[in-house]
Amino acid sequence: MSAATVYSFPTSSHRHELILMSPAEVIQAFHRGTDALINIEGIGDGGQWQMFASATAAELFKSSTLPDVLNGPGIYFSLASVYRSQRRAKGGMVSASFVSPVTGHECFKRERGLQWLNTVSVDIDAHGGPFDFDSAVQEALRYTLAAGLPFPSIVCNSGRGLWLHWLLTDRPEWNARQGRAVNHPPGAYSNLRGLHSRILRAAVQAYKGLRQGTADSACTDSQRVARFPGSMNAASGTRCQYYRASDRKYTLPEMAEAFGVHALKTSLERDHVNAMECTGQKSCKCSGQRWNEKTGKALKPVCLSLLRSAGRARWLRPLSGLRQLAEIRGKFSQGTRHKAVYLFAVLARRNCLPDLQGQTERFAASYCPAMSAAAVRKCVRSANKNTGRIRNAVIVDWLKITDTELSQITGWIKPARAPKGTRKTAIAARREILSNELKLNPKCSIRRAVFLLAQAGFCLKRSQVAEYLRSLRRDDVSPLSTSSEGQDRKNPVSVLICIQGSKGHKRSNTGTSTETGHPHQHIGQDKKLAATIGIKTVMSEVLDMENI
Repeated sequence: MSAATVYSFPTSSHRHELILMSPAEVIQAFHRGTDALINIEGIGDGGQWQMFASATAAELFKSSTLPDVLNGPGIYFSLASVYRSQRRAKGGMVSASFVSPVTGHECFKRERGLQWLNTVSVDIDAHGGPFDFDSAVQEALRYTLAAGLPFPSIVCNSGRGLWLHWLLTDRPEWNARQGRAVNHPPGAYSNLRGLHSRILRAAVQAYKGLRQGTADSACTDSQRVARFPGSMNAASGTRCQYYRASDRKYTLPEMAEAFGVHALKTSLERDHVNAMECTGQKSCKCSGQRWNEKTGKALKPVCLSLLRSAGRARWLRPLSGLRQLAEIRGKFSQGTRHKAVYLFAVLARRNCLPDLQGQTERFAASYCPAMSAAAVRKCVRSANKNTGRIRNAVIVDWLKITDTELSQITGWIKPARAPKGTRKTAIAARREILSNELKLNPKCSIRRAVFLLAQAGFCLKRSQVAEYLRSLRRDDVSPLSTSSEGQDRKNPVSVLICIQGSKGHKRSNTGTSTETGHPHQHIGQDKKLAATIGIKTVMSEVLDMENI
């Protein structure tokens, strides 16, 4: 077959044609999402991998610096679209881009965030010998039809192998800028990226049995890059070419079903083998306990039976609480009936109840008889789209649940806690508890203090409690304390110190003489002065001080 713009070969069903695509058509076919950025990367002059640009499909071919780079050897583009990521800085959020020294374009790293998952791709390498694209592509496509796999959208001749690309699509969304509905690719959310990677691994395994090449097992992540259309493959000396095989686009669930990828589900059935041995406590050592295979130690002191029961209770409790509320009220009034039916549909779906539509219709007929069948179906459709959580405070507000009703419902919404006091109030309460204990037991231990505070609802570290005790004891034994007249009478020297300090020294709040700066130096001076004057003079000054 000659190297023409169209490859054509017959199969058992009909004749297939591969139409050569221009570089602009290839990029626009892959990156169809709104504001989708394409990363242009490759091997630089120094032999190191570097980034050249992050631009939209329109900007890519209007640049004056990129054409020379795009036609060079070893140039790649990202199969998944990236977005203009940001990073946190002192002044707020700033752009996380950097400028390429080669082209002057801003670049965003693929690792910081993908925006759209555009394709499921398989890289079939033929590095072991001579590569004939004609025979290789016919074998791959005939194998695809024989195995009942989806027919690829785009086929690529990379030089020493071929790529099969299945373009992805999602539900249509309205684009106000274009004024029409646009079929975007699926967004690169964490759950979809996990499913996408599993589909890629399954596709690699499906194409392991080809004679002309083998699927590359490293091509199993969403951040994969492919050769830019028209770029030179230095190893083979040929340019990379892309061909349109079909106009079909697939959804991720369709690709998962085709390659035998099943959803990851958590089993919540009770382990009957361990049911008799399980105590239901955190210290349970039944055979459901998980162990480290290398060290032989238990990973957690929680058995699998307890974890499974907790998983069931996560969604059974709110469903049971909603049914209790319905029994208490008899029926939901206007303003709450639609939200009650919607909540029931959401919780029934999370509990995997059979016949979701029928269960919701029976609930509405019993407790919301005024609702029409169309309104009930609308609530079920909305519940099927719900993927997040609904906070209990929102449920109380939606259904206008009173405190009396909350007290009658068991195991669902806990009553609101009393507001906590301020920090100053809490500190004062702690000091009062420890101060009362020190009056009764001056040798109170830290363990005893921690216990008393815990009984009052204060959970503090031992170091914090020790600091509280030191502070209280320091305040009680301070030599400058004048809070008790009895202590001043028992220690006349301290009164004299205060008198002499007030006459001859200006002391700071820390008890340090401002003349010398040495702590407690004035105490030694006052004692010498007291010895010189005599005890009678000291007592007279004390009496004079008391008369004052």
